[in-house]
Parts: sequence; structure tokens; C-alpha cells
Amino acid sequence: MATKKDSVKDNKPLTILYFGTYEETYSRNQIMIKSLKKMGHNVKECHVSLWKNQIDKTKTFAGFFGKLLFFARLLSIYPILLFKYLFVGHYDVMFVGYFGHLDMLFARLFQILAFRKKRIVFDAFLSLYDSMVTDRKMMKDDSFPSRLVFWLDKTACRLADIVILDTDAHIDFFHQTFGVPKEKMVRIFACADTDVFYPRQIKKKDDTFNILFMGKYTPLHGIKYIVEASEMLKNDENIQFTFIGKGQLYPEIRKIVKQKELSNITFIDWVPYETLPDYIATADVCLGIFSLSEKALRVIPNKVFQSLAMKKAVITENSKASCELLANEENALLCNPGSGRGIAEAILKLKANPSLRCKIEEHGYRRFDERCGLRAVEANLADLLDSADGNS
Repeated sequence: MATKKDSVKDNKPLTILYFGTYEETYSRNQIMIKSLKKMGHNVKECHVSLWKNQIDKTKTFAGFFGKLLFFARLLSIYPILLFKYLFVGHYDVMFVGYFGHLDMLFARLFQILAFRKKRIVFDAFLSLYDSMVTDRKMMKDDSFPSRLVFWLDKTACRLADIVILDTDAHIDFFHQTFGVPKEKMVRIFACADTDVFYPRQIKKKDDTFNILFMGKYTPLHGIKYIVEASEMLKNDENIQFTFIGKGQLYPEIRKIVKQKELSNITFIDWVPYETLPDYIATADVCLGIFSLSEKALRVIPNKVFQSLAMKKAVITENSKASCELLANEENALLCNPGSGRGIAEAILKLKANPSLRCKIEEHGYRRFDERCGLRAVEANLADLLDSADGNS
């Protein structure tokens, strides 16, 4: 579904029901809700928190009792969500927030129980099967749990009227893997909240060339290749790396860094969302993802958008997804996936060539503003809602 509008002024106000167990603090949901409201729509939230802002959700499934407690919580949440839904009143379109793959089953069921036939927009954003089975290896492929997750991805998309994904590469994957018709899917980039992430000047403490990585330490990020790059650059005392975050591979990465005695990496646990821009502002270069995994080739992570929004030079892997937005040495530096040397060479290139870095910063910011800012999201949503409301 192509987007055509540059303005959302002509859209009639709708009542949008933002539904599910979505992460209320996750940037994707915050941006969607904020954009819908800025467009003049009335947004009602029918929500019960499932994750309670857990950073590393893989711990939820650790051990038998972890799984048992999680499923017990699921059983308690959906009756509460149904009770809330029965009293939401009128709405024009239901919007199932990220990540709501399981919520989609209940969204349709609740509509049937309440005799409300309304169009459902499902912000799938990514594939659970791809994330849990292919990327994170949380379950064996072709096992019963993996087949169940595959079925959930496919069924959630089948039940939705419109499915939102973050890249065309993901749209191709969903079409080929789950048989979702392409005309049913819409691309809306991950974006960044420009009320939080915007260019700002913060004086650096010294002339150190700061390299920033931030993330949840999932295999998707290819953090071991960043560590390889830091090892190659360890003799340049002017280059320092900062790693912000925690997650699945955090203990393993800390162990590798300790064994290699790398003093050019500083680890910082999760920082408050509102203070994250301060760290980005003092960075000279921000890093994206570098994994060899198939999923990594289909995504552009939040941190890339956040860095572009703050007019920072970005290094990330050259992939089908990244090339939907970025061009090498024009608005980013793109290196081969799975290459610590490639990351190191890109860092040295930007360090040695301030004019190139300045160009990439300016052009990257401009590209973000044109394609991924809140105005771009609103324009995408305007077309999407025209279609959803017009066929309800």
C-alpha cells in the first residue's frame, strides 16, 4: 500500500481504540499514539500491561517455573482486558499495538462477543518466529513451540485487515513465509520521537573520539564484531567505546572483554529513556547492527533512527533493509555484516575525515526528517486510516 499524502489535514477525526498488552513505554507505541493524537484523532486505550517494562524478556521464559508464571499471568490478563473492552464505547478503528501477536486472537474474539465488527490495524513490526527461533535460538526449529509461534505469526496477520511492518524487506519476508498478501501490508519505519531525540549541543569533557553502542545485547546486534573492532583499535588511546544496555548476551560479552583486557570499552547499564539523548549528543559516532543473521538483514533498529534524529554519524551494516533508507558515504557508513575489521575501518575513516563525518551527519538528519520524522509517520498513518475507515 503506497503512501501518497504529504499532509494529514484532510483526514476526518476518528476514534481509534489502541488495544492490547503492548509495552506502553516502548518507543514504537509512544510514537504511534502521539502521532494519532497530533493528527486530531481521539485515541482510547484498552490496555493491560503484560511485560511491566521488562528490559530482557528472555528471562521471563527461563526455567519451568518462569514459563508457568508467565502463562498464569496470561490467563489472568485477558479476562481483565475483555472487561475493559466491553465498556470502551464507540470506536471507528481498532489498532493493536506492538507487540500484539497474541492480542490479535483476542481482538477478533472480543469483537465477536461484543457484536462489533470493526477494521483492525495490526502493528506487527516484526515476526515472533523470526526473533525467537531464527535469531535468538530460544527454541529449536520444527519443535512444537516453534510451530506454535509460526502459527501465531501467520494467524495474527490473517485476522488483521491491515498489517504494519518496519521495512519492505520485512514485507517480503511475511509474504514469502506466512503468505500475507502484499497489498495488506504497509511499511512505516521505526522512526524516533523528535520531541525527545533532536540535535543538541553538549560540551564534551575532552577530545576523545567517542563510539556509542546501545541495545539489548541480542544476537541481532552483532556485538561480538564491535568488540573485535575495539580490539583492533585498542592502541589508539583517543578512541573509546561506550556500551549502554543489558540483555541476553551481556554476560558473554563482558567475559570476552575481560579476557581480552580491553580498556577502551566502558559498560553502562540501562539509562532512563529521557537521558539517553545526552549520551548520544556526546558521541562522535553511533553504531547500528552488524549481525550475519537473516533477521538483521531485514531490520533498521530504533537506535539508528534516534541517532539520525540527533544529527549523528551512523555506522551500520549494509543490508537490504538499511539500503531502503541509507546510502553509503552519503548519509551513513555501511559496512559488510559480520566484520569487525569493517567496523574498525569505518570508525577510522570518520575520525580521519571530519568533512565526511559532517556531511553524513547533515545528510543523515535530512533523510530522517524527510522519511522517518513524526510528519512522515503521520502521512503514512493518514493513508492507512483512509483505507481502514473507508472499508469498515
